[in-house]
Amino acid sequence: MDGTKSYKFDTPAYTYNEAEGVLGRAFGFGLVHQRGVLRQRIKHLQRLGLVELNLGKKKRAEYSHSQIALWMLALVLAETGLDPTLVVNTLKKNWRNIVGEIELATSHEAQSGRPYYLCLWPRVLSAPIVQKPALSIAVMQIAPLNPFTPGFDELRHLVGASPDNWFCIHNITRICTRLENALPRRI
Repeated sequence: MDGTKSYKFDTPAYTYNEAEGVLGRAFGFGLVHQRGVLRQRIKHLQRLGLVELNLGKKKRAEYSHSQIALWMLALVLAETGLDPTLVVNTLKKNWRNIVGEIELATSHEAQSGRPYYLCLWPRVLSAPIVQKPALSIAVMQIAPLNPFTPGFDELRHLVGASPDNWFCIHNITRICTRLENALPRRI
């Protein structure tokens, strides 16, 4: 080993300003929006307890790639108009199940034709009646949406599995790649 520290997905390495800037670039926000709307949304997500910090004796927090990706996912879900409290609760309950796919969403394979998709099954109104979560999420790799590819059958199965329920998908590889490209490199 050459003595340099290699940073992993869950190693705190970025300041808040770096994290905010990276998120702004990933969403294509200008500096004005980044300082206004984006900052307020991130702060609100923090007040709701989305990203847990273990500061110890440190005065300034550092954030990991994983935590920044968690904010990114929460902001993507906010685009749907879902209640931020529901978004935070859903992500906190499901993060361990989806973090691996989020990390793989920028892989060469994902960028070369088998992207990862954020899949949502919202039941905000009917959840208490049907006794299911108000929002279920998953991240999965699906082949291009072409009826002649094997991945199309995966998608058809997901849609057909519950014909009376909502099913939403969003290509998460694109925004994860923009996030990855915007992150400052750490050795």
